[in-house]
Amino acid sequence: IPTMLLQTLVENAVKHGIGCIVSGGELIICGGVKEGRCILRISNPGSLKSGVNGTGVGLKNARMRLQRLLGNDASLHIFEKDGLVLAEMNIPARRDDRDHTS
Repeated sequence: IPTMLLQTLVENAVKHGIGCIVSGGELIICGGVKEGRCILRISNPGSLKSGVNGTGVGLKNARMRLQRLLGNDASLHIFEKDGLVLAEMNIPARRDDRDHTS
């Protein structure tokens, strides 16, 4: 997983998700490898509301980093499902020690 990408996604979930809910909420981070792909998912209660509380710069930068590191072999999607906002990153699972800090 590229350095600091997880932190960016968690900060986004807190700032634009549970941080906006008076009662707070649960932030869930899960990941695994399936069919040679590393899938990381961050979820929090809430909804996606276009133009509310953000400019989208953090997510845009995260997508650009993934694109620069892995090209079209990586994706980052944000979506709603069952009252949750989910950020899902999908990258190749690698066993080598390549530097992913860019």
